[in-house]
Amino acid sequence: AVLRGDACNYGYGHSEETYKKWREYTKEERLKHDMQLGGKPAGGAIYVGAGTNVQDGCIITAREDHAKLGEGVTVGHMAQIHSATVESNSLI
Repeated sequence: AVLRGDACNYGYGHSEETYKKWREYTKEERLKHDMQLGGKPAGGAIYVGAGTNVQDGCIITAREDHAKLGEGVTVGHMAQIHSATVESNSLI
């Protein structure tokens, strides 16, 4: 599987408090914040819930917004998810 956070401006090295605040931003708030830092818009993050199964060949990206996979999700072989929210106990 490929999990692609693209040009995420919030990689390793920030406090948990900073991550929590960033996760709660809307798409528009993240864009504004990234531009104030002098960077380019960075999209979102990829969140994978407990017990989730991402099978071979899957592509998950967060270019436009967060990609969120709930708990107990199965993402079947070769599936693609782009900046989407998948509720818990779903089959893709």
